[in-house]
Amino acid sequence: MWSSSKITKNVLFVLTRILSILQKKS
Repeated sequence: MWSSSKITKNVLFVLTRILSILQKKS
């Protein structure tokens, strides 16, 4: 079983990366 905290941290990391890329484009 995966630890949900690990998944949450990974999701947050990916979201922040996407947001930063989107902000750079605009």
